[in-house]
Amino acid sequence: MDQNSSSEQLVLLSSDPMEMRMKFANVQVLVWFFIYIDIFMLFTFFSTRAMDQNSSSEELILIDRDPMEVRTKFAIVQVLVWFFIYIDIFMLFTFFSKQAFRSDTRYILFAHTLLMDSILLLLTDLVVLLSYLDIQIPVGHCVVLCILMGFSTKNTPYTITAMCLERYVAICMPLRHASISTTGRAIAAIIIIWAFSSVKVIIDLVIVTVTAPPSYFAKPTSCYYEIMLVTEWHHLMHIIFNQMDFFIIAVIILFCYTKIMLAAHAASGENKQSVSKGRHTLLLHGVQLVLCMVNLWCPYILAVVRKQGQHVFIPVRFFNFIAFTIISRALSPLIYGLRDKEFSLALKYYMRCRASPFLEKHSS
Repeated sequence: MDQNSSSEQLVLLSSDPMEMRMKFANVQVLVWFFIYIDIFMLFTFFSTRAMDQNSSSEELILIDRDPMEVRTKFAIVQVLVWFFIYIDIFMLFTFFSKQAFRSDTRYILFAHTLLMDSILLLLTDLVVLLSYLDIQIPVGHCVVLCILMGFSTKNTPYTITAMCLERYVAICMPLRHASISTTGRAIAAIIIIWAFSSVKVIIDLVIVTVTAPPSYFAKPTSCYYEIMLVTEWHHLMHIIFNQMDFFIIAVIILFCYTKIMLAAHAASGENKQSVSKGRHTLLLHGVQLVLCMVNLWCPYILAVVRKQGQHVFIPVRFFNFIAFTIISRALSPLIYGLRDKEFSLALKYYMRCRASPFLEKHSS
């Protein structure tokens, strides 16, 4: 290209560096996503024959019966996972691009939820990839992956509960909201959430380390959290702790929803609209929490369904994975990213890579 070139495209790029960075980021995400899909399909093509020849497990026998169905399901999972990861990354970029969002408690908690959901989707997709290729790794390595998945799985329900409490304070205690919902307290809340999320996982790690023989950790296996539950009493304790989590979170949600409902009846005018919107947001949070908690029950549901036969077990397992692992993690962008007026305007501003006067006014 001529060094003295002053084409319109280069002038536009140099005059708006934010637009240039956004376009470059969009191109990189899309290009590398499709490169990943292409490379993986090539790898699958070359590895299919070896998988067919060497496999003797029950799961792979089922795959051999209908390989097209398995590939279709795998493609659906890849499209959904990477689409939602892209959405989460774009929303995180929007969050970090605006100072007003970085200093607001609810947006800080929202960004934390997006980050945890993205990490969980990535780890889950890695497990799906290993299962699809019938790659088994030692239990000791799988335990590390299970610990990370345990952290991110517990983080989301706890963070959503904190967001519900924040909405309760904002609507039912508006005069104290500014002093209670500060950036420092939001960071402290995230630290507490991480502490609570790690307690159960660390207990499971200590128990499996003490009770399992050394040879157990060298055994090749497919990754799933239940490999850390070696004994029957440990498995029962895991169920009890999950039920306690669900009960405590349900009580908090019902308390906040009841208080906001009472505030809605007492409010009037614009305040009534604000309270009504907060009530709807809290209701959606409740739905999201139910979906997240149902994901913790899926192993027990599948254990019962498996007794009915593989023709029932496989469709139910796939439905549970899509509905309670992937879709439940996609509700955060819907609840806060699209329903929130300020955040929605900022998304439109960056998505269009150009500023209109109205959007620029609300995005500055």
